[in-house]
Parts: sequence; C-alpha cells; structure tokens
Amino acid sequence: MIRKAPLPNPPPPPSYQTKLDHCSQTTSKRLADKKVGKFDKNITRRGSVAQTSSKKGNNYPIGPIMLGFFVFVVIGSSVVQIIRTATSGGMA
Repeated sequence: MIRKAPLPNPPPPPSYQTKLDHCSQTTSKRLADKKVGKFDKNITRRGSVAQTSSKKGNNYPIGPIMLGFFVFVVIGSSVVQIIRTATSGGMA
C-alpha cells in the first residue's frame, strides 16, 4: 500500500482574506479629525435639549372611550361582587 503525502492547507477563501485586509487598514487622519470635531461639538451642547423634541399635550396610550370602558368593567364587577356577597349572607 502506497502512502500519500498529506496535502498542504488550502489558502483561505477570498471573502475571508478581504475581511483581514479591511481590518488591517487604519483610519485616515481626515476622517479621524472629522469624528473628533463632531464629538467635541456634541460635548459643548450636552444637556441643552431643544424645546421641540419634548412632547407636549395629553397623549395617552389608550383613548378616552377605552379608558371609560375599563373603569366601567372594574367598578361594575366590584359592585356585582358586593351585591353577591351581601345577598349570600357573607359566604361567597
């Protein structure tokens, strides 16, 4: 029986190689200065929020009809339970 020599490792696929090449690139000086300038400008504005960004008015998550229905159901079921307890002599 003839033994074959082990095959050498194949090169990585092209997509993997391009990811490695992309990671080894450094940020350009112009791009870094732009990002630092944007960050510094944001630092000076920290804490001052524009008046238009805050919500004003009565914005409820549910409408008034739905809220009324919910109150009706809760209070109505409480009244029915009280009446049921009173008519059964306290043993519900």
